[in-house]
Amino acid sequence: MMNVKINVDERLRELIVKDSPVSITCGDIKEDTDLINDLGFDSIQIMKFLTEVENEFGIEIEDEYLSLEIIGKFGNLKETIEARIH
Repeated sequence: MMNVKINVDERLRELIVKDSPVSITCGDIKEDTDLINDLGFDSIQIMKFLTEVENEFGIEIEDEYLSLEIIGKFGNLKETIEARIH
């Protein structure tokens, strides 16, 4: 199971770096990094990013999990993804 968590972490960081409106590296993303306030994602970029996340991990993030608290912070989003792929 640990390998899955490492893969989710790394793959999620790579998606964020690819989609981020600001220039960052995977190492710049911390557990409490806020995609909106720290990285400048707007609502359209967030929706596009979440579609990529769903495709990448083969999951669906239900509407009830689309709060800024869950999808806005890297650590919370990672936990949400990990819970769906196990």
